[in-house]
Amino acid sequence: MAFKRFTDVGGAYRPRASIRTVGQLGLNKGSVRRYGIDKYGYAVLYYDDEEQRIGIELINDPNTDGAVVIHVRDGGGTIAAKSFLNCFEIDYSRKVTNDLEVEVVDGKQLLTFSSVKTSMKPKEPKTDTK
Repeated sequence: MAFKRFTDVGGAYRPRASIRTVGQLGLNKGSVRRYGIDKYGYAVLYYDDEEQRIGIELINDPNTDGAVVIHVRDGGGTIAAKSFLNCFEIDYSRKVTNDLEVEVVDGKQLLTFSSVKTSMKPKEPKTDTK
């Protein structure tokens, strides 16, 4: 067995997605690396209102109904999504970042993440022990 040297200290490897306050979906470097997002030029967006999850289908055909451009710069990706967020009344007044996962839905492979903040643990109530 051979050891591999790790040199990308501080690099992003955990795939995460964000809803940004400017109405964009952001995809971190870990997402681009893991899912090869830089190999695609477009995406189709989906929303599951019961689960409050956003789905991103990666495509290369600009003529697909609902296709939006994926911009990849400095290793991360962005998708303009203001009309999508407004259509489904998804709040983007505060940034929300969650883990990005792969799901197969109706035969389509989607990158999915929660549209609500899920990574924060509820605060424990303070109690006076004096």
